[in-house]
Amino acid sequence: MNTNFRILHDIFTTELADPTLHLTPETALADIPGWDSVNLSCVILSVETKFGVVFTPTQMDQLQSVGDFLPIITAGAATPT
Repeated sequence: MNTNFRILHDIFTTELADPTLHLTPETALADIPGWDSVNLSCVILSVETKFGVVFTPTQMDQLQSVGDFLPIITAGAATPT
């Protein structure tokens, strides 16, 4: 598991307030217990803050799995804070 995925996983568990959450890059967002548009917004905001990236509306619309965040992070990421 790469560093960006570990950080992303931590963001999901923090934003969803579920430290027992087990995610893989293949995990569909719709399959995450309690997932909704508010959680999506919170995760995106945390990812943007942590990695110094900005999601476009098109990128947000294309997020279907946890792994879909990784190319965006990799392409535009500053060093995680």
